[in-house]
Amino acid sequence: MSKPWYGERLAEIFHDAKTLADRNQDLCWINTGAEGMGKTVGSIQCALAINPDLSVDDITFSADEFITRCRTVKRGSPVILDEAIQGGFSRDAMTEHNKQLVKFYVTSRALNLPTFINFPNIRWVDSYLAEHRARLWTLTEDRGRCLLHQIRRADYRGAKTGWVQLFRYSPPDLEGKLRQEYESKKRDVVMGREVGLTELAWRPSPLDVERAMKSVLPLFANRAAA
Repeated sequence: MSKPWYGERLAEIFHDAKTLADRNQDLCWINTGAEGMGKTVGSIQCALAINPDLSVDDITFSADEFITRCRTVKRGSPVILDEAIQGGFSRDAMTEHNKQLVKFYVTSRALNLPTFINFPNIRWVDSYLAEHRARLWTLTEDRGRCLLHQIRRADYRGAKTGWVQLFRYSPPDLEGKLRQEYESKKRDVVMGREVGLTELAWRPSPLDVERAMKSVLPLFANRAAA
């Protein structure tokens, strides 16, 4: 049996994640970093440490697909949300997905799931998720170089919520069948093809629609005047 890639401190976190149902708890783990730094691979490796049977269906690309998957897997099964693709198109789209995630996380504790959310930037994460639901935050600094933080909750004395640096860890690259299936699914999402139970393509937010209307309506007005 090969030696695991992670050390004792991460092993304790993974053990805690495997026993969430015993304590009727859940785990929200945020992973941020620049594009191409390996956020999703890092989250997948952590999820595999919790559940070696992780499948490509557990790696989702929209809030809709993520929520649907969380409601169908068994307790204790990790689910990953890769929002980097959606967020690359519009920050307003991130706002819409945040709203869906907040509604889900308000009532999701009873599912006892370890969930991973990959966002481009920690400041784009809704304050409810970042300050009240997330327990861990990984800053992916480079491929194979991650800095783990733990939440420090606000207390009755008025101290603000903050993040405490814990340690760095180095997840290995992902290889094999799961990597191939993930890349294929990601490619389908980028190309706009449906790959899940619901529509995964980016949808414009109300603000996007308003901006588009403001740019188009003057064209019709000018044509009518002519």
